[in-house]
Parts: sequence; C-alpha cells; structure tokens
Amino acid sequence: MVDVRATNHKLRRRAVRIVAGATGLDEEAAATLLRDTDDEVKTAIVVARAGIAPAVARERLAAHGGIVRAVLEGTRHDRRGTTSY
Repeated sequence: MVDVRATNHKLRRRAVRIVAGATGLDEEAAATLLRDTDDEVKTAIVVARAGIAPAVARERLAAHGGIVRAVLEGTRHDRRGTTSY
C-alpha cells in the first residue's frame, strides 16, 4: 500500500501513518517528510531509512524498479546525499 497517492485528506492521513510505521518517525515528522518529498510515500520511506536526499532516493527507486526493499538493501553503506529526519 505504499503506492498510495495522497489526493485528499483521508489518503494524506493514511500516507502519514504508512511513513510513520515504516520509518519509526512520529506522525508530525512523517508529515513533514512527506511534504519535503512531494507526498511520495516510497521516496519518503527511503529518505528516512537510508538517510539520503529526496533526489537521490528517487534515482535509486527508479534504478530498482520502485522496490523500496531493494533500494534499502543497496544503500546501507552508501551515504551520498545524506540527510536526517
């Protein structure tokens, strides 16, 4: 369900809960992260879990067919474009 597109309030709340659950962030931090990643749930999860910038997360998601797990397994030791949330 991480492919949810937050097009209304209900879906935005769901996206916040998904990001919070997948990253361990509180809902306020998850909402901020979603805003910073243009409401892209997968990008937000990768940014938080891998500690990389949104642009780098998007590149890696594209390179791994949009599969979050594959991106995270491939970025455990590569901290290019790091960020923190």
